[in-house]
Amino acid sequence: IEALGLPVFATVPLVRDMPRQRPGAPPPILARDMPRGLAAEAFRSLRTALRFGLIDAERRSIAITGPTPDAGKSFVSLNLAMVMAQADQSVCLIDADMRRGQLARRLGLPDGLPGLSDYLAGDTELDAVLRPAPVGGLSLIPTGIYPPNPSEMVMRPRFAEMIEMLGRRFDCVIVDCPPLLVVTDAVIVARAVGATLLVARHGCTAPGEMAAAMRALDGAGRPAHAAVLNGFERRHARPGREEGYYGYGYEAAVRRD
Repeated sequence: IEALGLPVFATVPLVRDMPRQRPGAPPPILARDMPRGLAAEAFRSLRTALRFGLIDAERRSIAITGPTPDAGKSFVSLNLAMVMAQADQSVCLIDADMRRGQLARRLGLPDGLPGLSDYLAGDTELDAVLRPAPVGGLSLIPTGIYPPNPSEMVMRPRFAEMIEMLGRRFDCVIVDCPPLLVVTDAVIVARAVGATLLVARHGCTAPGEMAAAMRALDGAGRPAHAAVLNGFERRHARPGREEGYYGYGYEAAVRRD
């Protein structure tokens, strides 16, 4: 990744011994449920790197995405937001994946809550879509009802205005975006935020995919700020796969992010 010219702010190790959950419960959140683990410590290192790396950013807001759906961008977004909130920062986490976003469920919130799509459509006000998360200092804006035109919705001036308003109310705004090489949403979001993080998954994300994602952001005039290497497992390192195409829509699929 660094050979491509992108600094790596954190390397998150693969965690195999996840806490057992009762049937139907949301999956564990490492920063909350395994706070002493190496993975949680990696997110604290990322928090520190961003604190200094974003000093000169015009806005204290971060878009997090990856080249493809299997990179782990939602995992990184949620755990980064959690460790920031644990450090007494006020954090707003936005689920801007209006095709398959599931952050509300992962935080134990009910389905069907009004969210980002409802606000961008002008159907509700900002305070009506801000939801307190089960950790002090963290708020969530869920996706809302999945719209038929998510890319067009984030292009509306109302989205950039929302990021500006939230930036005045919170210490940090984190936007979980769809993957870059599948849909254009993340490129549009990158133009409204202060920095963009690219997530690569060890053993899954190919260098060519990272390079293509970087080119997409460069073309929008908002280069990637840094990368996160997710799921690192030294003993099982293997060459990356070739670039490919991915279905990413409304159909049922196995989620790996």
